[in-house]
Amino acid sequence: MTTAQSILTAYLLEHPQHNQFAAAINLELAERAFHAQSFNPERRGAMVILDYAQRCERFLSDLEAKILAAKSNGAKLVNDGDYKNFLEEQFTDFQTIIAHCFTDYIHAESSCMSSMVTGPARFPVEKNRKRMNSAHNKYEAISAKEKSLMKRALKIILPDGDGMTIKSDAGNAREQLESKIEALKKEQVQRKAINAMVRTVYPKGCLKSGATESDITQLIEKLILTFDLDETAAKNLLKPDRSYGRVIPYADFTLRNRNQEIKRYESRLVEQKRLDEERSSCEFGATLENGVKYELSEDNKIVIHFGFKPDDETRKILKANAFKFSRYRDSAWVRKHTLNAQYAFEKSVLPIIKELTE
Repeated sequence: MTTAQSILTAYLLEHPQHNQFAAAINLELAERAFHAQSFNPERRGAMVILDYAQRCERFLSDLEAKILAAKSNGAKLVNDGDYKNFLEEQFTDFQTIIAHCFTDYIHAESSCMSSMVTGPARFPVEKNRKRMNSAHNKYEAISAKEKSLMKRALKIILPDGDGMTIKSDAGNAREQLESKIEALKKEQVQRKAINAMVRTVYPKGCLKSGATESDITQLIEKLILTFDLDETAAKNLLKPDRSYGRVIPYADFTLRNRNQEIKRYESRLVEQKRLDEERSSCEFGATLENGVKYELSEDNKIVIHFGFKPDDETRKILKANAFKFSRYRDSAWVRKHTLNAQYAFEKSVLPIIKELTE
Protein backbone atom coordinates (compact mmCIF):
# COMPACT_ATOMS: atom_id res chain seq x y z
CA MET A 1 0.00 0.00 0.00
CA THR A 2 1.41 3.39 -1.02
CA THR A 3 1.58 6.42 1.26
CA ALA A 4 -1.30 8.08 -0.59
CA GLN A 5 -3.44 4.96 -0.22
CA SER A 6 -2.62 4.81 3.50
CA ILE A 7 -3.70 8.43 4.00
CA LEU A 8 -6.92 7.87 2.05
CA THR A 9 -7.72 4.60 3.85
CA ALA A 10 -7.18 6.18 7.28
CA TYR A 11 -9.58 8.99 6.40
CA LEU A 12 -12.23 6.63 5.01
CA LEU A 13 -12.13 4.56 8.20
CA GLU A 14 -13.16 7.70 10.09
CA HIS A 15 -15.68 8.76 7.42
CA PRO A 16 -17.11 5.54 5.91
CA GLN A 17 -19.92 7.49 4.19
CA HIS A 18 -17.33 8.75 1.70
CA ASN A 19 -16.30 5.26 0.51
CA GLN A 20 -18.87 5.34 -2.29
CA PHE A 21 -17.21 8.41 -3.85
CA ALA A 22 -13.50 7.57 -3.46
CA ALA A 23 -13.17 5.49 -6.64
CA ALA A 24 -14.40 8.25 -8.97
CA ILE A 25 -10.95 9.88 -9.24
CA ASN A 26 -7.67 8.11 -9.98
CA LEU A 27 -5.53 8.42 -6.84
CA GLU A 28 -2.27 7.71 -8.66
CA LEU A 29 -3.04 10.42 -11.23
CA ALA A 30 -3.88 12.91 -8.48
CA GLU A 31 -0.65 12.11 -6.62
CA ARG A 32 1.57 12.50 -9.71
CA ALA A 33 0.03 15.92 -10.44
CA PHE A 34 1.79 17.40 -7.38
CA HIS A 35 5.24 15.80 -7.71
CA ALA A 36 6.83 18.97 -9.07
CA GLN A 37 5.29 21.39 -6.59
CA SER A 38 4.97 19.66 -3.22
CA PHE A 39 7.28 17.81 -0.82
CA ASN A 40 4.28 15.65 0.11
CA PRO A 41 2.46 14.90 -3.17
CA GLU A 42 0.88 11.78 -1.68
CA ARG A 43 -1.07 13.83 0.84
CA ARG A 44 -2.03 16.45 -1.77
CA GLY A 45 -3.33 13.73 -4.08
CA ALA A 46 -5.38 12.11 -1.32
CA MET A 47 -6.82 15.50 -0.32
CA VAL A 48 -8.16 16.00 -3.86
CA ILE A 49 -10.24 12.84 -3.53
CA LEU A 50 -11.40 13.81 -0.06
CA ASP A 51 -12.43 17.20 -1.38
CA TYR A 52 -14.50 15.53 -4.10
CA ALA A 53 -16.17 13.16 -1.61
CA GLN A 54 -17.06 16.01 0.76
CA ARG A 55 -18.59 18.02 -2.09
CA CYS A 56 -20.75 15.06 -3.12
CA GLU A 57 -21.99 14.53 0.43
CA ARG A 58 -22.68 18.26 0.88
CA PHE A 59 -24.57 18.51 -2.42
CA LEU A 60 -26.93 15.67 -1.51
CA SER A 61 -27.60 16.93 2.03
CA ASP A 62 -28.13 20.53 0.85
CA LEU A 63 -30.45 19.42 -1.95
CA GLU A 64 -32.55 17.27 0.40
CA ALA A 65 -32.72 20.13 2.93
CA LYS A 66 -33.91 22.58 0.26
CA ILE A 67 -36.56 20.12 -0.92
CA LEU A 68 -37.86 19.59 2.63
CA ALA A 69 -37.96 23.36 3.21
CA ALA A 70 -39.86 23.81 -0.05
CA LYS A 71 -42.37 21.11 0.95
CA SER A 72 -42.99 22.91 4.25
CA ASN A 73 -43.67 26.09 2.23
CA GLY A 74 -46.32 24.26 0.22
CA ALA A 75 -44.25 24.00 -2.97
CA LYS A 76 -45.32 21.56 -5.66
CA LEU A 77 -42.83 18.75 -6.34
CA VAL A 78 -42.24 16.99 -9.63
CA ASN A 79 -44.20 13.81 -10.39
CA ASP A 80 -46.84 14.60 -7.73
CA GLY A 81 -44.31 14.44 -4.91
CA ASP A 82 -42.64 11.16 -5.91
CA TYR A 83 -39.31 12.82 -6.59
CA LYS A 84 -36.83 10.18 -5.37
CA ASN A 85 -35.94 8.95 -8.87
CA PHE A 86 -35.34 12.52 -10.01
CA LEU A 87 -33.17 13.14 -6.94
CA GLU A 88 -31.04 10.07 -7.64
CA GLU A 89 -30.70 11.05 -11.29
CA GLN A 90 -29.54 14.57 -10.44
CA PHE A 91 -27.11 13.27 -7.82
CA THR A 92 -25.64 10.78 -10.30
CA ASP A 93 -25.20 13.57 -12.86
CA PHE A 94 -23.55 15.72 -10.20
CA GLN A 95 -21.00 13.03 -9.33
CA THR A 96 -20.12 12.45 -12.98
CA ILE A 97 -19.79 16.12 -13.91
CA ILE A 98 -17.87 17.17 -10.78
CA ALA A 99 -15.50 14.19 -11.14
CA HIS A 100 -14.78 15.37 -14.69
CA CYS A 101 -14.13 18.90 -13.37
CA PHE A 102 -11.69 17.51 -10.80
CA THR A 103 -9.91 15.54 -13.53
CA ASP A 104 -9.48 18.76 -15.53
CA TYR A 105 -8.12 20.42 -12.40
CA ILE A 106 -5.65 17.57 -11.80
CA HIS A 107 -4.37 17.82 -15.39
CA ALA A 108 -3.88 21.57 -14.93
CA GLU A 109 -1.98 21.03 -11.66
CA SER A 110 0.29 18.44 -13.29
CA SER A 111 1.91 21.14 -15.43
CA CYS A 112 2.68 23.40 -12.44
CA MET A 113 5.99 23.51 -10.58
CA SER A 114 7.59 25.00 -7.49
CA SER A 115 11.16 26.31 -7.48
CA MET A 116 11.48 24.98 -3.92
CA VAL A 117 11.06 21.46 -5.32
CA THR A 118 12.67 21.65 -8.77
CA GLY A 119 15.39 24.16 -7.88
CA PRO A 120 15.66 27.81 -8.97
CA ALA A 121 18.03 27.33 -11.92
CA ARG A 122 16.48 28.30 -15.27
CA PHE A 123 13.05 28.21 -13.64
CA PRO A 124 10.29 29.37 -16.09
CA VAL A 125 8.68 31.93 -13.79
CA GLU A 126 6.21 33.54 -16.19
CA LYS A 127 5.14 30.30 -17.84
CA ASN A 128 4.63 28.67 -14.44
CA ARG A 129 2.60 31.63 -13.22
CA LYS A 130 0.20 31.24 -16.14
CA ARG A 131 -0.09 27.51 -15.51
CA MET A 132 -0.79 28.04 -11.81
CA ASN A 133 -3.43 30.65 -12.66
CA SER A 134 -5.00 28.16 -15.02
CA ALA A 135 -5.07 25.48 -12.31
CA HIS A 136 -6.57 27.95 -9.85
CA ASN A 137 -9.28 28.87 -12.36
CA LYS A 138 -10.05 25.19 -12.93
CA TYR A 139 -10.49 24.71 -9.18
CA GLU A 140 -12.72 27.78 -8.87
CA ALA A 141 -14.81 26.47 -11.77
CA ILE A 142 -15.71 23.43 -9.66
CA SER A 143 -17.58 25.58 -7.14
CA ALA A 144 -19.30 27.49 -9.95
CA LYS A 145 -20.40 24.21 -11.52
CA GLU A 146 -21.69 23.01 -8.14
CA LYS A 147 -23.98 26.04 -7.88
CA SER A 148 -25.15 25.56 -11.45
CA LEU A 149 -25.99 21.89 -10.87
CA MET A 150 -27.82 22.69 -7.64
CA LYS A 151 -29.89 25.31 -9.45
CA ARG A 152 -30.68 22.87 -12.25
CA ALA A 153 -31.65 20.08 -9.83
CA LEU A 154 -33.99 22.37 -7.90
CA LYS A 155 -35.57 23.59 -11.13
CA ILE A 156 -36.30 19.99 -12.16
CA ILE A 157 -37.54 18.75 -8.78
CA LEU A 158 -39.37 21.99 -7.89
CA PRO A 159 -40.76 23.12 -11.27
CA ASP A 160 -42.93 25.84 -9.69
CA GLY A 161 -40.29 27.18 -7.31
CA ASP A 162 -39.54 26.64 -3.63
CA GLY A 163 -42.76 28.16 -2.31
CA MET A 164 -41.09 31.29 -0.97
CA THR A 165 -42.44 33.30 -3.89
CA ILE A 166 -45.58 32.68 -5.92
CA LYS A 167 -44.86 32.53 -9.64
CA SER A 168 -47.58 33.37 -12.12
CA ASP A 169 -46.50 30.50 -14.39
CA ALA A 170 -46.90 27.90 -11.61
CA GLY A 171 -49.62 25.34 -12.21
CA ASN A 172 -51.22 26.04 -8.84
CA ALA A 173 -50.54 29.79 -8.68
CA ARG A 174 -54.19 30.67 -8.03
CA GLU A 175 -54.44 28.21 -5.14
CA GLN A 176 -51.18 29.53 -3.66
CA LEU A 177 -52.43 33.12 -3.84
CA GLU A 178 -55.77 32.25 -2.25
CA SER A 179 -54.01 30.35 0.53
CA LYS A 180 -51.59 33.26 1.08
CA ILE A 181 -54.40 35.82 1.30
CA GLU A 182 -56.32 33.65 3.76
CA ALA A 183 -53.22 33.24 5.96
CA LEU A 184 -52.47 36.99 5.91
CA LYS A 185 -56.04 37.91 6.82
CA LYS A 186 -56.05 35.38 9.65
CA GLU A 187 -52.77 36.79 10.96
CA GLN A 188 -54.11 40.35 10.72
CA VAL A 189 -57.19 39.45 12.76
CA GLN A 190 -54.95 37.84 15.38
CA ARG A 191 -52.71 40.90 15.57
CA LYS A 192 -55.67 43.19 16.18
CA ALA A 193 -57.02 40.82 18.83
CA ILE A 194 -53.63 40.78 20.60
CA ASN A 195 -53.53 44.58 20.58
CA ALA A 196 -57.04 44.71 22.07
CA MET A 197 -56.13 42.24 24.82
CA VAL A 198 -52.93 44.10 25.72
CA ARG A 199 -54.84 47.40 25.92
CA THR A 200 -56.85 46.03 28.86
CA VAL A 201 -53.67 46.31 30.97
CA TYR A 202 -51.74 48.87 28.88
CA PRO A 203 -54.28 51.46 27.67
CA LYS A 204 -52.60 53.77 25.13
CA GLY A 205 -49.41 51.78 25.66
CA CYS A 206 -48.97 52.71 29.34
CA LEU A 207 -49.57 50.51 32.37
CA LYS A 208 -53.00 51.37 33.74
CA SER A 209 -53.32 52.96 37.16
CA GLY A 210 -53.46 50.41 39.97
CA ALA A 211 -52.19 47.51 37.85
CA THR A 212 -49.86 45.05 39.57
CA GLU A 213 -47.39 42.35 38.60
CA SER A 214 -50.23 39.88 39.04
CA ASP A 215 -52.21 41.63 36.28
CA ILE A 216 -49.22 41.42 33.94
CA THR A 217 -48.73 37.73 34.74
CA GLN A 218 -52.40 37.03 34.07
CA LEU A 219 -52.15 38.90 30.77
CA ILE A 220 -49.18 36.78 29.70
CA GLU A 221 -51.03 33.58 30.60
CA LYS A 222 -54.09 34.77 28.69
CA LEU A 223 -52.00 35.53 25.60
CA ILE A 224 -50.44 32.07 25.77
CA LEU A 225 -53.78 30.27 26.08
CA THR A 226 -55.76 32.38 23.62
CA PHE A 227 -53.26 32.62 20.78
CA ASP A 228 -51.22 29.44 21.34
CA LEU A 229 -47.97 31.33 21.99
CA ASP A 230 -44.97 30.21 23.98
CA GLU A 231 -43.99 32.17 27.07
CA THR A 232 -41.06 33.94 25.41
CA ALA A 233 -43.19 35.17 22.51
CA ALA A 234 -45.90 36.40 24.89
CA LYS A 235 -43.38 38.33 27.00
CA ASN A 236 -41.80 39.85 23.89
CA LEU A 237 -45.18 41.31 22.95
CA LEU A 238 -45.12 43.31 26.20
CA LYS A 239 -41.71 44.87 25.61
CA PRO A 240 -41.86 48.70 25.39
CA ASP A 241 -41.40 50.35 22.01
CA ARG A 242 -37.84 51.63 21.51
CA SER A 243 -38.92 55.01 20.19
CA TYR A 244 -41.69 56.01 22.62
CA GLY A 245 -41.40 53.48 25.44
CA ARG A 246 -45.01 52.34 25.04
CA VAL A 247 -46.29 48.76 25.06
CA ILE A 248 -48.03 48.28 21.72
CA PRO A 249 -47.45 44.78 20.28
CA TYR A 250 -48.29 45.78 16.71
CA ALA A 251 -48.03 49.46 15.84
CA ASP A 252 -50.52 51.11 13.50
CA PHE A 253 -48.03 51.29 10.65
CA THR A 254 -47.44 47.51 10.74
CA LEU A 255 -51.17 46.88 10.52
CA ARG A 256 -51.49 49.33 7.63
CA ASN A 257 -48.55 47.70 5.84
CA ARG A 258 -50.16 44.30 6.23
CA ASN A 259 -53.43 45.64 4.79
CA GLN A 260 -51.52 46.93 1.78
CA GLU A 261 -49.83 43.55 1.38
CA ILE A 262 -53.23 41.83 1.42
CA LYS A 263 -54.52 44.24 -1.24
CA ARG A 264 -51.44 43.57 -3.36
CA TYR A 265 -52.01 39.82 -3.24
CA GLU A 266 -55.72 40.28 -3.99
CA SER A 267 -54.76 42.34 -7.04
CA ARG A 268 -52.39 39.58 -8.12
CA LEU A 269 -55.18 37.03 -7.68
CA VAL A 270 -57.47 39.01 -10.01
CA GLU A 271 -54.70 39.19 -12.60
CA GLN A 272 -53.91 35.49 -12.16
CA LYS A 273 -57.54 34.55 -12.81
CA ARG A 274 -57.48 36.61 -16.01
CA LEU A 275 -54.23 34.93 -17.00
CA ASP A 276 -55.61 31.43 -16.36
CA GLU A 277 -58.73 32.24 -18.38
CA GLU A 278 -56.57 33.53 -21.23
CA ARG A 279 -54.49 30.34 -21.23
CA SER A 280 -57.54 28.07 -21.25
CA SER A 281 -59.64 30.04 -23.76
CA CYS A 282 -57.16 30.85 -26.54
CA GLU A 283 -55.01 28.56 -28.67
CA PHE A 284 -51.57 30.15 -28.53
CA GLY A 285 -49.05 28.77 -30.97
CA ALA A 286 -48.43 28.18 -34.66
CA THR A 287 -45.84 27.14 -37.22
CA LEU A 288 -44.99 30.00 -39.58
CA GLU A 289 -44.31 29.69 -43.31
CA ASN A 290 -40.56 30.05 -42.71
CA GLY A 291 -40.56 27.06 -40.35
CA VAL A 292 -40.34 29.06 -37.12
CA LYS A 293 -42.61 27.57 -34.47
CA TYR A 294 -43.93 29.21 -31.31
CA GLU A 295 -46.04 27.67 -28.56
CA LEU A 296 -47.15 27.85 -24.95
CA SER A 297 -45.37 25.07 -23.07
CA GLU A 298 -46.86 22.92 -20.33
CA ASP A 299 -44.97 24.94 -17.71
CA ASN A 300 -46.50 28.17 -19.10
CA LYS A 301 -43.58 29.55 -21.06
CA ILE A 302 -43.69 31.23 -24.47
CA VAL A 303 -41.27 29.08 -26.48
CA ILE A 304 -39.91 30.01 -29.92
CA HIS A 305 -38.21 27.27 -31.99
CA PHE A 306 -36.26 28.75 -34.90
CA GLY A 307 -34.50 25.65 -36.19
CA PHE A 308 -31.57 27.91 -37.06
CA LYS A 309 -29.56 30.67 -35.44
CA PRO A 310 -31.39 34.02 -35.78
CA ASP A 311 -29.39 37.05 -36.88
CA ASP A 312 -27.93 39.63 -34.49
CA GLU A 313 -30.78 42.11 -34.93
CA THR A 314 -33.42 39.47 -34.15
CA ARG A 315 -31.51 38.33 -31.08
CA LYS A 316 -31.34 41.92 -29.84
CA ILE A 317 -35.12 42.26 -30.21
CA LEU A 318 -35.69 38.97 -28.38
CA LYS A 319 -33.44 40.05 -25.50
CA ALA A 320 -35.08 43.48 -25.38
CA ASN A 321 -38.41 41.72 -24.89
CA ALA A 322 -37.07 39.51 -22.05
CA PHE A 323 -36.65 36.32 -24.07
CA LYS A 324 -33.74 34.09 -23.10
CA PHE A 325 -31.90 31.40 -25.01
CA SER A 326 -32.30 27.91 -23.50
CA ARG A 327 -30.12 25.04 -24.63
CA TYR A 328 -32.24 22.73 -22.45
CA ARG A 329 -35.27 23.30 -24.72
CA ASP A 330 -33.66 22.34 -28.03
CA SER A 331 -32.02 25.76 -28.39
CA ALA A 332 -35.33 27.63 -28.13
CA TRP A 333 -35.94 31.21 -26.95
CA VAL A 334 -38.13 31.36 -23.86
CA ARG A 335 -40.08 33.83 -21.73
CA LYS A 336 -42.49 33.27 -18.86
CA HIS A 337 -46.09 33.67 -20.04
CA THR A 338 -47.95 36.64 -18.62
CA LEU A 339 -50.46 39.01 -20.17
CA ASN A 340 -47.67 41.56 -20.67
CA ALA A 341 -45.40 38.90 -22.17
CA GLN A 342 -48.06 37.82 -24.65
CA TYR A 343 -48.74 41.43 -25.66
CA ALA A 344 -45.01 42.12 -26.14
CA PHE A 345 -44.61 38.95 -28.20
CA GLU A 346 -47.55 39.70 -30.49
CA LYS A 347 -46.62 43.37 -30.95
CA SER A 348 -42.82 43.37 -31.10
CA VAL A 349 -41.53 39.84 -31.71
CA LEU A 350 -44.04 38.02 -33.92
CA PRO A 351 -43.92 40.56 -36.80
CA ILE A 352 -40.11 40.26 -36.85
CA ILE A 353 -39.87 36.47 -36.83
CA LYS A 354 -42.49 36.22 -39.59
CA GLU A 355 -40.07 38.00 -41.92
CA LEU A 356 -37.09 35.79 -41.11
CA THR A 357 -35.50 33.44 -43.61
CA GLU A 358 -32.99 30.74 -42.75
